[in-house]
Amino acid sequence: MLAFVGVLEGLPADERIAMRWVAEETPATARVLVVTTRSWGMDAAGEWLPALGQRASVVVPQGADWLSGIAAERVVQHGRAEECAQSDGDCLERLAADGVRFDYVYLASVRSGRDPTSVTCCESLAAALRNDARYSVAYESGPVLIFARN
Repeated sequence: MLAFVGVLEGLPADERIAMRWVAEETPATARVLVVTTRSWGMDAAGEWLPALGQRASVVVPQGADWLSGIAAERVVQHGRAEECAQSDGDCLERLAADGVRFDYVYLASVRSGRDPTSVTCCESLAAALRNDARYSVAYESGPVLIFARN
């Protein structure tokens, strides 16, 4: 039973608000790379973004299971995006060079909602993207950061 602690939770309000922003403020054709340190099977932000943000979440395999080879490819891409959580913009650009097309980078839960000083994901990547001319902050609220790819 303890294996499911933290997995079977609802999507935090800050994440839902950020996804509403995505739906209202990004072009309908926008493609979003959700970066998290959670494996693809527990990546709630990546899985919910297409429904709540009404945009493509480019590396989640959910929904592509019936497309021959696509789900397996996205599992690999999701793993590579996870590795970028503690890296920099060059890591994301390598993903793009390998065919992962995205316009925005959604960093899920950069800070814990309960303790704004604790980091739960992507601190290194967030700091790097703030200083990378290829990216600009498009949205920042609570624990969520979204960067536009310039």
